[in-house]
Formats: sequence, structure tokens, C-alpha cells
Amino acid sequence: MEIKIVNLKRNPDTGCVRFVDWVGTKEVDGKIARHSETLVIKPKDPSDPTFVAFEDLTEEQVKTWITNATSEFYMSQIEAELDDKIAQQGTKNVNGKPW
Repeated sequence: MEIKIVNLKRNPDTGCVRFVDWVGTKEVDGKIARHSETLVIKPKDPSDPTFVAFEDLTEEQVKTWITNATSEFYMSQIEAELDDKIAQQGTKNVNGKPW
């Protein structure tokens, strides 16, 4: 699964990122499936030595936040969801009710 950062929402006064909108994408044989999420970030004090200013963040750092905050089990659940979405592509589904 490829993780893409869609948007970062931050506090304009502190520059602290509060939300990371991201999409996990998987492609198999030309079939594509996506899973969207928002990661909520705990506020960090800009005086904290590990604080990274918004303008100094890299995509890789933010992706690391996602993988560190998301359990391996949950990531495997997302992968399974994407696999299922891909498997459903190309199969026929019919709408309706039996009554």
C-alpha cells in the first residue's frame, strides 16, 4: 500500500499540525483501491526539542507519524479492505430487494 498525504491542518499561531488527511492506495493488475483517513495529532509545545516547524516538515516525516500511530494489525486490516475492493472490481453486482 502506498501512503499519500492529502492535507495537513495546523494551528496558525503555533504551527503545530493537528490533523493529517491521508490516503492509502493499492493497485493490482490495473485495478485501484483507496482508503482515506484522518490522523489526529496530539498538540505539541513548540519549545519541545522534538518539535519540527511546519515549514521544515517533510512528507517522509509525516508518513512516519502515520505508521507510528497506526498498529500493524490495523494496517493489515486496511490492506485486506483494499484487497477486497480490488477483488470486487470486475464482478457484477445487481441492486434490488427480494420483496
